[in-house]
Amino acid sequence: MLLDIRKTTLHLQKHGNELQQSSEGTLVSNQELNGAIHVVKEGAEQTAASSEVSTENFREMKQQMEEMLVNMESVFRSSDDMHASAEAGNQSMSQLIQTVHSFEKDFAQLTETVRQLQTDARSISDLVGLIQGITEQTKLLSLNASIEAARAGEAGKGFAVVAEEVGKLAQQSSQAASQITTSIHNMEGITNHATREFEQMLQKTHRTLKMSNGSQVSLDRLLNEIHDVGSKLRGMQNELSGIKKQLPSLEQIAAEFSSVSQETLASAEQMLGSSLLQVESVKATHEIGLKLSTTSESLSSKTERFKIG
Repeated sequence: MLLDIRKTTLHLQKHGNELQQSSEGTLVSNQELNGAIHVVKEGAEQTAASSEVSTENFREMKQQMEEMLVNMESVFRSSDDMHASAEAGNQSMSQLIQTVHSFEKDFAQLTETVRQLQTDARSISDLVGLIQGITEQTKLLSLNASIEAARAGEAGKGFAVVAEEVGKLAQQSSQAASQITTSIHNMEGITNHATREFEQMLQKTHRTLKMSNGSQVSLDRLLNEIHDVGSKLRGMQNELSGIKKQLPSLEQIAAEFSSVSQETLASAEQMLGSSLLQVESVKATHEIGLKLSTTSESLSSKTERFKIG
């Protein structure tokens, strides 16, 4: 019986040592596993935080893109208004150019008419000068006729009356010619001034027409640029609309990734808790193995005292 006890004690000591060694190995493995789970947990926490930030960024991006599209609509309206205003300005400029062309033609005709009037006035002045010469000759002839009538006596009285009347008519004609000459000189001054004014107005009309043509070219260029800008803005709007359509899917993916990250974090925390419990259990097993080994050693030493006869 004592031999059986000794054998059992040796077996207990052996199993206790094996249990102690096994628990030590398991404890080391659990500690390594615990460290790995800590790393996984930290990674899951970072991933979950990043996922939440990404989801929030997607929401902000979506909101900003919606605001951008609203602002672009406002820009489109302003661009359309600007295009309409430029188009109206271009039409007004075309009408102005047509009007200035008409003015230019009228001023040219009017200037030519005034010049012709000036020429006619000079011709009339020449004719009046001729009339004045004839009048002076008539007055001289009337004077000679009066002298001859006086020499004729009674026979020349009738001729003297006629000569006197002719002299009066010549004097009246001379006065009228002088008045006409004065009027023509005044008219020449007026026509000269009018000619200069019309020539200056014609030059101003030429400059206005040149500036109007330049303005119309600028308006045409502005219209083309507005059209190009509008086309580019439409392209940007289409691209933003396409991105906006994709944002909900990206936002959903980010939300799902955040959910998976949260679940991974929860699983890692649960695994960490289980690992800690397992470490405590292994420690307890290790203590039991240690006690078992100590007890078997004590029991073995006590059985050694007995001698088998």
